[in-house]
Amino acid sequence: MMAAILFSNPWPWWIAAPLAVGLGALLAWLYRRERSCVSRAVGWWLTTLRIAAALMLFLTILGPVLSTQVTRTSKDWLLLLVDQSRSMSIRDDPKGPSRFEQVQKTFDHALLQKLQAVSQLRPYRFAASVTAVEPEALWSAPDGDASDLGRPSVAALMDMANERVGAIVVVSDGGHNWGPNPIEAAAKLADRQVKLYTVGVGPSAPPKDVTVTEVATSGLVFTGDQATATVAVRTSGFRGQRLPVRIVQGDKVVGEGAITPRDDQGRDTVVVSFTPSGEGSQLLRAEVVPQAGEANAENNARDFRVQVLKDRLK
Repeated sequence: MMAAILFSNPWPWWIAAPLAVGLGALLAWLYRRERSCVSRAVGWWLTTLRIAAALMLFLTILGPVLSTQVTRTSKDWLLLLVDQSRSMSIRDDPKGPSRFEQVQKTFDHALLQKLQAVSQLRPYRFAASVTAVEPEALWSAPDGDASDLGRPSVAALMDMANERVGAIVVVSDGGHNWGPNPIEAAAKLADRQVKLYTVGVGPSAPPKDVTVTEVATSGLVFTGDQATATVAVRTSGFRGQRLPVRIVQGDKVVGEGAITPRDDQGRDTVVVSFTPSGEGSQLLRAEVVPQAGEANAENNARDFRVQVLKDRLK
């Protein structure tokens, strides 16, 4: 810590010098004038008090300020973003660990301790959005329905807007299937002079996969009437191949449709007509028949409900 006295109202020398000379002359004249009226000791005391009063007035006008400077050194923040989308649960080797388990093994306690030694570590889970978590909560099972590799990093940076962020590390299998192009987010980080590091996991080529991401219906149908469901399907590696889409109630197929992906990776929708049975709230399932070579067949279906009414509304 360094301290110094500064003056908030400094006077230029060409004003201060004549004023000091005039004040000195006034004090000398008063001293000589009072020599005949008081003793020598009293005269000196009076002169000393006048000099002290003049100095105090002079310093008060200058506005002295005590300035202290404290220098503190702090570490930059390091934001660690780990992908929590369901594709991270894929086992590229059926007998080996999943992608997420590989990440957990690599970013073990020892590595996290090393990162904390050189920076202030802030972990995040992300899929379509991002959430700050404690380190021990970072390794919950992947459950995200989509993966956005761009906006979560920018959102994490905004979350630390009042802190100095040095770098962001994104750990993912690279399966970007939601949100704008990640290059846009990388450009924003570059503008903020934040370094971005990516750690990939899994094969360089995306595995073949089919995922039912969304089912939309009116939710209301009358007994015996036909309803429709709009089924959104995300595919990878099935370009030009016809993929059957079914609506299943219990063990019975009540509606069928199909999609034919136009790209190696993309999202397609199909409207499937179906006639539910029973009355009241009915649980149904939209599914794509598992295909040969799929890396993960557990994400091929999604449940939804419709309300079946016996009587029409009047």
